[in-house]
Amino acid sequence: MKSNKPAFPYDHEILGVKEPYENCTGMQLRDYFAAQCMPGDWVPGPDGDGWSAETPNENLERRARLYYRMADAMMKVRDE
Repeated sequence: MKSNKPAFPYDHEILGVKEPYENCTGMQLRDYFAAQCMPGDWVPGPDGDGWSAETPNENLERRARLYYRMADAMMKVRDE
């Protein structure tokens, strides 16, 4: 994906860096998009069906894959 750049890029001219993303570390845009999908899942619904400390790892990993699928879709549409 061509737009998987830093989620919070810095102003390279102010910092005197030749390339905008040279040696830039931290969260990538794809990770940021995936993380933004999470908050609603942690709020219990009317049936109390939110996530908890007892949620099996398999369920959490399945949901994490879904978040990254959504992030990939967002990146694809962003690149159009």
